[in-house]
Amino acid sequence: MTALTLPFAVPSPHQGRCGPATEPAWWILNWGLGVDSTAIILMVCLLLDACERRGITGADRDGFLAERLRLPGFRLDRLVVVVAMVGSEWPLTGELAERHIVPRLARWGIRLVQVARRGRTKDEGVTVLDDSTAPTRLHMAGDFTLFMELVAAGTVPQLGKRFCSEKSKGVPLDETIGVITGGQPFAQIMGFEANEESRCTRDTKANKNPARTGVYPLLTRGWTRADCEAFIHGMLGVWWPKSACTFCVFALANKDGRARVLAGFAAAPALAWEPLVMEWIAVSINPTQTLMRDSSGHPWALYDLMAATPGQEEALRLFHDRLDSLRWSLIEVRRVMDAKGGDPQARGATGRAVTVHRTGTRAEMLAALTEIERPDGVIAPVDPLHPGSGSTGARRPTRPTTGSGRSCPTTSRRRSAQCSRSCGPASAPRKRKRRTRTRSSRCTWCNTAGPRPGCSWPGPRKHRDLPGLVT
Repeated sequence: MTALTLPFAVPSPHQGRCGPATEPAWWILNWGLGVDSTAIILMVCLLLDACERRGITGADRDGFLAERLRLPGFRLDRLVVVVAMVGSEWPLTGELAERHIVPRLARWGIRLVQVARRGRTKDEGVTVLDDSTAPTRLHMAGDFTLFMELVAAGTVPQLGKRFCSEKSKGVPLDETIGVITGGQPFAQIMGFEANEESRCTRDTKANKNPARTGVYPLLTRGWTRADCEAFIHGMLGVWWPKSACTFCVFALANKDGRARVLAGFAAAPALAWEPLVMEWIAVSINPTQTLMRDSSGHPWALYDLMAATPGQEEALRLFHDRLDSLRWSLIEVRRVMDAKGGDPQARGATGRAVTVHRTGTRAEMLAALTEIERPDGVIAPVDPLHPGSGSTGARRPTRPTTGSGRSCPTTSRRRSAQCSRSCGPASAPRKRKRRTRTRSSRCTWCNTAGPRPGCSWPGPRKHRDLPGLVT
């Protein structure tokens, strides 16, 4: 670990800058509330403290910061910290950020812009939760949260590409930055660590905005995550937690992460509601849609893990009490799976249709489900705690799903079909969907308002003003 005193004392083994060399008019710092971006903010604040002690002000202070941060042309009055709120962050993260970081930003007059998605689609725009150079608090949730989107879609986050971060953070941040900068060149300060050169490379390749330059101060200084954690602890006396949602599948993907999540639920049992109900609804539609996978790659429900772990009794009790109070639906799920490359053993694109037949109380829907005959004419028994025990197919008895399903073996060289019935909280979407991809010749962040001068994006881009954002 690098010895940490002042951040400008650390050598620079990397250039830490990717993108055009144009002098930026704006400096945008992406604050994800996690360790890396928080360390960068504290780095700036520490340098500002040094300027105050030395009596350095005005343009001299900007020059001092630019030299020590190794960011040529840096100007404090053109620095904007932007944060997109997902809505399901662990409360401790917000409490620490509000206690230690927000007052420092206010002290130095650093502009903090807090935004969130306004709705499911890009066209619905962005909500500006706060835009101030004297912030006093964090607004941890907006009009439309990631939890709301996943429950409405009847699914859970997926391991692999972080589509949830891209939609809940990347989309509103890109739109906000576009309005702030107005098409002028800007440097986007990213929290990539010393061992994350590959992320820098991907960021460069993914950059489609010629006005943007990516800068990476942690990479410049050779700081690892351990260095950032030690730096924050040295300044604040706390170990900063990893930023994540309470239902983050990446946190649940390893033993240490699962232990942290379960400890959080044991300390605050009410926090388990969102991940449990999300998974319950998703599994009622598709039994493979659990928040975890076991060592063999098979679906593994968070509910099952908590039921087998001492200390989770209160969280499960609260979950079932609340689950009983919801409206439930009896649904039918039909899927059509295309064969990939004409091979009936290879799965291609999948289309799904969800039909809601009835709604009512949990007891009423479970009773209705027992009346559905299985293919052999036997009534499917349903266990109220684990209703999936009566379903046909390969659903495990301990799966917290509901349903009696019928697989239709209509496999051909082109496609196969499946049909199942289940019940769960009344959030399953009525939809008929085919997986399609479309391309647009214009920027998808824009609506039909007039074009804004200086837009650097290709195609007929039209910018949308964001109410509440100081431009």
